[in-house]
Amino acid sequence: MAPLGAVFTPPSWARWAVERLDLPARVTAGATVCDPTAGEGSLAFALADRAQGGGVLDAAWAGRITLIDREGDFLESFARTWHGRYGFAFPEANLVEGDVVTRPPARRFDFVVGNPPWASYPELDPEDQERYRPWFRDLDLVGRPSELLLGRSRLDVAALVTARAFALVNEGGRAGFFLPLSLFHSGSAARWRRWVPDAIFDLTEARVFPEVATRYGWAEFSLGSRTKAPRYFTGRPDAWVPWDAVQDAPDGPWRLVPPGARSPVPRFPLAPGQRPRQGLNTGGANAAFHVPSPPTDVDPALVHPLVRPGKPEKWILVPYHRDGRILEERELEASGLAQFWRDWKERLAARRGLYLGSQLKRGRWWALLGAGAYAFAPYKVLWSAYGQKRLVPQVWGPRGDGRVWQADQAL
Repeated sequence: MAPLGAVFTPPSWARWAVERLDLPARVTAGATVCDPTAGEGSLAFALADRAQGGGVLDAAWAGRITLIDREGDFLESFARTWHGRYGFAFPEANLVEGDVVTRPPARRFDFVVGNPPWASYPELDPEDQERYRPWFRDLDLVGRPSELLLGRSRLDVAALVTARAFALVNEGGRAGFFLPLSLFHSGSAARWRRWVPDAIFDLTEARVFPEVATRYGWAEFSLGSRTKAPRYFTGRPDAWVPWDAVQDAPDGPWRLVPPGARSPVPRFPLAPGQRPRQGLNTGGANAAFHVPSPPTDVDPALVHPLVRPGKPEKWILVPYHRDGRILEERELEASGLAQFWRDWKERLAARRGLYLGSQLKRGRWWALLGAGAYAFAPYKVLWSAYGQKRLVPQVWGPRGDGRVWQADQAL
């Protein structure tokens, strides 16, 4: 297997990271540490250098450190360098060649620290995509397998590695990772954000990893305790700028506001059934679906008024049940719509479009886009989708005649 997104930690920043978690003192006191994506062992060397300086480095001390990496060559390089630098062999049992995602060790540790691979799912080779795909699901990082091929395909491998690595931490232990900041600010990592860090340091300005194009940082976690919001810092170690981090939903992206400043008006999280929609879309067949008045030979339950402020009244034919189900062909016949559209059938069946096409392939040439149970909600909050400088929503409520106001996509 080729090295997966390997970007090694510079020694100076490895020292900074282990000091952030007070690891030199903790390991000397008996704590155990694991680096689940060790590479050539920068973090372990930073720890050992401090122990050597304090006169406490020996085989027993080294036995509290475990390194895992799927690249055996990296671990062999580490072992050679360790022996040459400190004069004794690193414990062979604590060098684990393997993939922490697919074959995690049975042991648990007081601290887990690391620099996970810098790659997103689509950047993996086909073999790795196949290997890791089920783990994205099993670790609850995606809701459906298709999300890896759709909007969440940019999910970083670091999310997968850390989700597995968190399970290696003893109750009450801590973890620290160099990570892409997209995990904290993008929609693709919503499920991963169930782990809330104690602190986040944006290291992009410090150019810790010049070869990494995205924004990145260092994040610290306390496992077994619930952190409400992280302390967030930007800038450089000699001049950190603190921020308050704010979420609008439990798994929402973090937003930054100056300390003590009045936070923006909170955004209201919406349930899936409440998300904004663009109204009914005829797929270019307005002339067939829009009528100036309700046809007398069509079931009136399928004829609804269009919202058209300041324009002549118009109605739309909606061949759907109130629960959002499209009419079956026999129901279309009984409703009078099949006869009403007899001259339109071929043109309606010839419409194009990805989502409309799925219905047309099933022979449902009378389908609309944007039709569902939500289309029949008694109240609607409507606003113009474009062409206005100000958002001026309007509430349209029940008519009293059983028909429901409908919004056209071009509204």
